[in-house]
Amino acid sequence: MNSGTTSYVSTLSIYNSELYAGGSFVKAAGINAKHIARLDTTAVISHAGIAEYSTITSSVYPNPFSTSTTIYFDKELHKATLILYDVLGNEIRNIPFSGKEITIKRENLDKGIYFIKIDSDFQTIFTRKVIVVD
Repeated sequence: MNSGTTSYVSTLSIYNSELYAGGSFVKAAGINAKHIARLDTTAVISHAGIAEYSTITSSVYPNPFSTSTTIYFDKELHKATLILYDVLGNEIRNIPFSGKEITIKRENLDKGIYFIKIDSDFQTIFTRKVIVVD
């Protein structure tokens, strides 16, 4: 965003397992317009232009969860970061890790929908919705 502009995300939604954001975003020449953006997680391209993690297999279990959930990967991740967001896009947790799995404990999370993003080697390699229940 440029200084003095009013851009915002007003809605996050999941449709057919894909994340969409709706809101008002600044276009070229500073013209505001309503938009819907889809988060593309099908191809992850590294800064070198090689799809390093495009074939990574993962699972989240259990989901929904009440006390904790674990994300499992078929490949070792190095210097990765898990970022947990609420439905408004606020960052709730930021957890550095390495390995083939990471567990998220509920602790003080309210019941509801959250989004997980995992970055490794300066790229997003994983996004998923998780649900916290009582």
